[in-house]
Amino acid sequence: MKALAGQWRMVGGVFTTLALGVALLVLIFGAMLGLASMAPILGRIPIEIQLACAAIVLLAGFLMARMLSERRRAITAFRRFGGAVGFVSPASGDERSRGLPPQAMEELRQRCADLRGEPAKWWQRLEESLVCYTDGEGKKGWYLSRGVEEVLPEEEMIAPFYHLSFHQAVPAVLTALGLLATFTAILSALSQLVYNPQLQGSPVSGIDKLINGLAGKFLTSIVALLLSVLYTFLEKKVCERRLRAEYATLIYAVRRRLPFLSPLQVLVDIRHSLAPPPAAAMETWEPPAAEPEPAMEPPEELEPEPRTAGDVAQ
Repeated sequence: MKALAGQWRMVGGVFTTLALGVALLVLIFGAMLGLASMAPILGRIPIEIQLACAAIVLLAGFLMARMLSERRRAITAFRRFGGAVGFVSPASGDERSRGLPPQAMEELRQRCADLRGEPAKWWQRLEESLVCYTDGEGKKGWYLSRGVEEVLPEEEMIAPFYHLSFHQAVPAVLTALGLLATFTAILSALSQLVYNPQLQGSPVSGIDKLINGLAGKFLTSIVALLLSVLYTFLEKKVCERRLRAEYATLIYAVRRRLPFLSPLQVLVDIRHSLAPPPAAAMETWEPPAAEPEPAMEPPEELEPEPRTAGDVAQ
């Protein structure tokens, strides 16, 4: 049942991704149709607005490519470290209670000695938290003295490859750049307005250029908003969610191979070592017989001392 539920969950995730991809394509296609219907307006867009739109598109494309590259590097490092740790077979229930055997620990160390870069640092953190513990039966095993998530926190593992806070701020930066270009174009058009009271028929000159190109000046904001939506989709769905899933898979693999030494297990072993002897041994033990005490002789009767001269004569 668990395997069937996992398969259905995987199929549901695939269909969800496909549905989001189709929705994104429909959104892009609708935006392209809207821009095509705005062809007469696009012909009246000033050249500086077109250059600003092109600059925003190039910037967004560069940042998306960088984000996907950082995602690929992080996933590669996770899988390299997971492959080194996965060389040791997962521990069974009995082995988890007794720790990782010393022979398997030596094989794991030899395997992880070939790691380089950040995976080598991750293994060094794990090795610093490993302890060799002897249980109540006298068997040695290797345990983690701290939890895996505490030794390998998610943020510290992702940060060397993927700049999470920066990528989360990119959509706001793109939107701000689009608005900045829009208001700059409007300010430039307003600065060309000239009021001349000497001209009685049309005292204000330049207003025709402002009205004719006003619609095109909002193009940078529209482009920036569309790119922000696309960037947010890639950052949340394609990158961040995938990185968290890879991290969870890696932590699960490490936890299955390196058991955690809990304080409860140590207390149970101490209790077993201090336990009294079994009941059979208690029945065969008898206390030594006590020696008989010597009999007490009765005290001799003493005559009363004379108190007067008559008593003495008597």
